Amino acid sequence: MRHTHHIIPKHMGGSDDASNLISVSVEEHAELHLALYLEHGKWEDYIAAQGLAGIIGHEDVVYHVSEQRRKAQSIGVTKDWENRDQKRKELSERNRRTKSQEIKKAWADGKYDNRTGLTGRPKGVKEKKPRKVRNGTRPVCYNNEVYPSCAHLARQLGTYPCKVRRWAETQTNGTSYV
Repeated sequence: MRHTHHIIPKHMGGSDDASNLISVSVEEHAELHLALYLEHGKWEDYIAAQGLAGIIGHEDVVYHVSEQRRKAQSIGVTKDWENRDQKRKELSERNRRTKSQEIKKAWADGKYDNRTGLTGRPKGVKEKKPRKVRNGTRPVCYNNEVYPSCAHLARQLGTYPCKVRRWAETQTNGTSYV
């Protein structure tokens, strides 16, 4: 018995074109879906592989598919399964138009540069986020040098930060904490 397999599955945007279809045996079909599952991790391929291999029956396949769709709808992911490709194209086109309008507006305002784009920094360079400083860290003065925290001084001295912190708190001259 021969099955028709979509090289790019329909759930991943594949079509019914002859160039996307191959004829395979049932065993090969199960192996192909298992390989797709291992490569992409899509639940649809896992259920297909299980069903084609005879591990689960038709009723179980229907149950798993309906359960996954119910879960998707319960978290707000509503899918119109028949029109999803068209919706993806429309969304992609809408995003392109919106981005194009943003760029045109920024260009007119003099805020867009081909080298830096809308961000103001060269393309591919991520914005550096400021380092988070834990609550309670204070600069420490030791031998007339200022260290950003007890942990930094502890690293220099090769000891534990808690020991440096205790030492800094016991200093009576008030010069340990800046």
